[in-house]
Amino acid sequence: MSIFDGRKVVLTLRKDFILNAWAKIHAKFSDLTTNNASSLKLEIQVILEEMDGKGVDISPLKYLLMSFFKLATSYDQERSTLSDKVVDVKKLEPFLKAKEHLDLVLTEKREKVEELSVTSQSLKEAKEKVKQLRALRDAAKKEVEEIESRVSSAEE
Repeated sequence: MSIFDGRKVVLTLRKDFILNAWAKIHAKFSDLTTNNASSLKLEIQVILEEMDGKGVDISPLKYLLMSFFKLATSYDQERSTLSDKVVDVKKLEPFLKAKEHLDLVLTEKREKVEELSVTSQSLKEAKEKVKQLRALRDAAKKEVEEIESRVSSAEE
């Protein structure tokens, strides 16, 4: 066996190992969902370290996978934040209902105040008319008294 055959055997073994490792990565990614992407990070890192230790440059693959896991982690954080906000909104629902009720009550109160204001204005106008009518009545009484006094002095 020549040195070239030995080298070919080693290269074939490396190739088989890398293909086998890649097949494992591919299998893990085929079952991947958004819920379990972050959990695969450690398993994939172990496989990548094994592949990297065989003297093959897998830095582009490693870079792509690490970028993917960074995005997956970011996605998980945003989903968690969104979930927290949904919980916060659910907690606020009773307050929102109370606010709607308060707005309704305040609107009703405003309408009643306007109605009362109109009624109050009408009452002021009616009082003013009553005052004018009393003044006219008093003037009429004085006139009647004067006429009665003239009639009684003319009769005497």
